[in-house]
Amino acid sequence: MGIFAWQDKAICKGFPTKWWFPEQGGKFDVAIFICNQCPIQQKCLDYALKENLAHGIWGGLTESKRRAYKRHIEE
Repeated sequence: MGIFAWQDKAICKGFPTKWWFPEQGGKFDVAIFICNQCPIQQKCLDYALKENLAHGIWGGLTESKRRAYKRHIEE
């Protein structure tokens, strides 16, 4: 069981973690594709925004896209 119950419903479970945490300049399109199919994508994104997570793909967004999204929703 994941840290949070919603994590157990994530379709990313079982895939290589490095897909969501690529090295700088690495590819992340497979992770985003998987995220976009996930039923808990918004919960994942909400968690990343709440915790100010700076690294990795969360809820289908890169760190820079999460920052932009957060600015947009706070306006």
